[in-house]
Amino acid sequence: MSACVDFEPLLLQRASQILTPEDSVLLEKHLAGCARCAAEAEAFAQTLSLAKLPPLSVPERMSLQALALSALAAWYRAERGRRLIRRAAFGLTTAAALATVAIMPSLVRKERPRTHVSQMEDPTLAALESWGAEDPLAGPLADSILGGMDALDD
Repeated sequence: MSACVDFEPLLLQRASQILTPEDSVLLEKHLAGCARCAAEAEAFAQTLSLAKLPPLSVPERMSLQALALSALAAWYRAERGRRLIRRAAFGLTTAAALATVAIMPSLVRKERPRTHVSQMEDPTLAALESWGAEDPLAGPLADSILGGMDALDD
């Protein structure tokens, strides 16, 4: 048996209970006059009634109602664990930063203060400095070498 081609989609919608009121009125008028479509509508209704689930039992309804609360509780437990891990990581990071700040001055190589050459205790160096500080042209040796060149200055 085959239904009318124009009304077959409406028959499926009627069996699924999604038919609009306007289409429902149109289909009911057609079913009153067309035996093939009426038989097809009955076959669709029987097929869907076989696939229909039985009503929920009391324990099923209670577990379905509690599902939202149990999902929320599971999420809260997981979030609490994540929060604990984040806090521990933050604490460890802070401790590492403070340890680095505390240890860093001892890790930095300390340079010895540079002393000026005049502050050194080396006798050879002191003799060299004293020789370099003297005026080479102001001594008896310079007078003998220059041999009276001072007279020219006058």
